[in-house]
Amino acid sequence: MSDALTLRRKVISAQDANLRWEQALALYTTFTEIWISNPQLAKQAGRRVQELMMPIDQVQQLHRNDLN
Repeated sequence: MSDALTLRRKVISAQDANLRWEQALALYTTFTEIWISNPQLAKQAGRRVQELMMPIDQVQQLHRNDLN
C-alpha cells in the first residue's frame, strides 16, 4: 500500500475533541429544528430521521421485536 493511502491515527487534544463535539451538536440541533419545522423534509430524509423525530415510546414499539 502506498504512503498516500496509509491511514494514520492521530490523538487529538481534549480541546479539539470538545470543539468537534460542539460542532456536531450544532449541526444536530440545526437539522432537528429544520425537520421539526418541515416534516416533509424529515420524510424525504428517510426512516432513521423519521424515527428521530418520533416520541421514544413509538420508536420502542416499532423495534420491540428487533432482537427476537
